[in-house]
Amino acid sequence: MTIAVWLLWTELFLNAAGSWISVSKGPANVPLALVVAIQLFFISISAWLNYKIWVGRNWARITGLVLTVIFLPLTFSTLKESSRTADTLMAVLTVLTFALDAVALYLVFVPGRKWFAKR
Repeated sequence: MTIAVWLLWTELFLNAAGSWISVSKGPANVPLALVVAIQLFFISISAWLNYKIWVGRNWARITGLVLTVIFLPLTFSTLKESSRTADTLMAVLTVLTFALDAVALYLVFVPGRKWFAKR
């Protein structure tokens, strides 16, 4: 579980870095304060879920899985956009964060399932 949680925290950090890079390149017609507030909200939710996974809350790992599946189309959209604009950094960050998330979820659901058993 320690490895899974470290992967989740690393993924969160890389996602935050990618978000801030996106903000700097973002559309001018959206207020910067709104974009930053939304990103801080999602970063906060992710950090809270990471903590809840660490303390063994089963609903948190299920929520993490559901959110990963929900955001999968956004991941592919980001990859498509990155390849269209030749933004290698965003493409690498997107692939890396998805890979970290996938490995962490595997660790949480397969070898780590006993961590979430009723105590």
